[in-house]
Amino acid sequence: MVRAYPESVSIDTLALAFGSDLEDPHASVRVAMTKLRARLANFAPAQALIETVRVAGYRLAS
Repeated sequence: MVRAYPESVSIDTLALAFGSDLEDPHASVRVAMTKLRARLANFAPAQALIETVRVAGYRLAS
């Protein structure tokens, strides 16, 4: 996502890069995003640092 900023990265791209050998790679990406958001919230609780882009995937907030 950092390399793609400000564009979004599809969940398919993330699944291929990090979870292609898992039973449900898309679910694994969603769980990883939830965990990452929770950790980032410790540093910026009032601001969402990762945005979900409907149908497109995820991107870093601007």
